[in-house]
Amino acid sequence: MGIEAIDYQSIIHQQISLLMDSWRQAGLSESEIQEAASQFFNMGLIASQQVQQEGGVQPEGQTEKILYTEDSATRVITQFLEGLGTGLIKAHEQRLPSQERWQLMQEVAFHVFEQSKQLIVATMGQDLTPDIQLPKDQLLGLLNHTATEALLYYLNEYEKKNGPIARMEEAFLQDAIASMSLPGMSLEPGAEELINAPVAPMAPPIAQPSEVHYKFAAIGLLLGSLPIPKQQSILSAFRPEEQQIINQYRNPDVVAASLDLNRVAEYLKHFKSKLGRSSSQKPVAGKDYSSPLIKAIQKIPPQRLERLFQQERPLVRGYIRQCISKDGQGEHQLPPGVEESLLLYLERNFPEVAGTL
Repeated sequence: MGIEAIDYQSIIHQQISLLMDSWRQAGLSESEIQEAASQFFNMGLIASQQVQQEGGVQPEGQTEKILYTEDSATRVITQFLEGLGTGLIKAHEQRLPSQERWQLMQEVAFHVFEQSKQLIVATMGQDLTPDIQLPKDQLLGLLNHTATEALLYYLNEYEKKNGPIARMEEAFLQDAIASMSLPGMSLEPGAEELINAPVAPMAPPIAQPSEVHYKFAAIGLLLGSLPIPKQQSILSAFRPEEQQIINQYRNPDVVAASLDLNRVAEYLKHFKSKLGRSSSQKPVAGKDYSSPLIKAIQKIPPQRLERLFQQERPLVRGYIRQCISKDGQGEHQLPPGVEESLLLYLERNFPEVAGTL
């Protein structure tokens, strides 16, 4: 059977179904998962059309293609979607809004697709090079690294050009408002100390506040602990009349006079934990990844590095060559998030560099 007869749609559907569990474990909402499934299906179809048009993969430095078989063509598609899934999880960790997320994922898809094709090449002829073996899990690890590194790289480039992307704190709050349960909890110690922003004037007590008032009160208190751009970003997710209620509850005296503080604190603690997740996924500010990364690269035989990273972007290949020959000094420099991702990949897949970080 030729590669034209492969049921690509069925393969794509099956791979997406396998990926959904990892997306749920990573914390994507059901609406985000459905959006991702639709996007992945479309990108999978485009990749399968490209596989059929190309008919094979051309190794770097060679003039002839290695023709696809049914097995290798299928592997290109499944590997492409798996690597792309890793990129999506990283985008979710970075709390990227939907529009920017999928704009960047389109950029990531190109690199992951090219890397997926080269994995086919990398495993050919290994019987002739017993001293240079690339295990399957290491190759798939490289594919996942490519997705992560590309996402962080294009995110960095986007923000250099357009300014910081407003993260999804507002989406976190709205999801939490929709799903919040109320276990028995006591007032969180020190909750009042979150308030450090200008507050609204006193308002008459609310006779019978509804549950939404407790939620909005927690949001109003929380806003005072956030930078002004984040405050504006969060407020913009609500309707004008809701914004008015939230702003009223930024005054702690209004909250104390109108509402049960124990119930407000339950929402406050929940929202704070949600917002804390977005910052916990970012590289540690000021942490030096360059020095341990250079040491790690220099511990790996250059032949293995060259073969493994031969299809990476020129920036990454150039940086690796700099580390081998010039102790990392030169024109190729990586953003901190990409340095961290590359170092973690090398530590996971090369025992000789374990413990470098």
